Amino acid sequence: MNKYPLVSINILSFNRSIAIKESLTKIFEQNYTNIEVIVVDNASSDGTPSMIADLFPSINLLSLDKNIGIDGYNKGMKIIKGECILILDDDSYPDTDTIAYGVNYLLENPEIGALTFNIFNNALQKSETLTFKQTNPYLFHGCGTLFRKTTLDKVGGYDPDYFLYYNEIDLAIRCYNNNIQIKYIPNKIVFHNSLIKTSNTYKDYHLHKIKYEQYFTGHLRFLIKHFNWNYVLLFGVKWILNRFIVSIVYNYHKSFFKVLFQLPRVLGSSYQKRFPVNISIQKYYSYGNQPLIDHYFFPNYKFKK
Repeated sequence: MNKYPLVSINILSFNRSIAIKESLTKIFEQNYTNIEVIVVDNASSDGTPSMIADLFPSINLLSLDKNIGIDGYNKGMKIIKGECILILDDDSYPDTDTIAYGVNYLLENPEIGALTFNIFNNALQKSETLTFKQTNPYLFHGCGTLFRKTTLDKVGGYDPDYFLYYNEIDLAIRCYNNNIQIKYIPNKIVFHNSLIKTSNTYKDYHLHKIKYEQYFTGHLRFLIKHFNWNYVLLFGVKWILNRFIVSIVYNYHKSFFKVLFQLPRVLGSSYQKRFPVNISIQKYYSYGNQPLIDHYFFPNYKFKK
């Protein structure tokens, strides 16, 4: 890496023109200036592309014809020029010295393939990454992680089959299986304006049926792709039971059966990409096991795996 390598900031946007306007303004206040900004817009209908073109003409804007979800990040990666890639959401932005610190850390630690930062939720006034381990943090936070380009080239970027959610943990497990280290940097911040969304509260956002559905399919994909069949069968059935319990309590019956109807397609596409990771890594990820009682939907329950 060069002493001051170009950092490509890769942002995915969808119908959050107010949030991304603030994020882009903050990004250009960084004390690290060798950056390029790429915004991939997932067919927003709220005027986001025209706003960006008018107010931020230096940004490389890629406007898609339809919403392709997380795969939009991959579209951005095809046109980046930097040695480092900072992944942000449209409602997140780094503190003024975060990029400079991250670049310097990667320069001094060539064995590290990615840095995930402390994600501070502005609305809740608390960190979203308090449970992360500094060494091998299990996953990374998708709205604030700095990758070496070589890391993403080696593992193949995001799996486009994950429309929303589970994309981070899927990419992280592939990093570890390729002996690429991820490190959590708790003393450097990326701010997250998480409440500038379609829901009114952070709680409603976590309990939304779309998130329920995406986590339902996402975890099954994750199991089938990366774990031995005995764990897929055991913890796959347990996960479906988990989703059934949530559907009863929260009246998500239609969503539950909608996902069940989609399962043949989900199972088939995931099987085609099946490549179980090293057994020690499977163990690190608890063999894909998840609590029977969901901690999002039952926050007061003292759950066990």
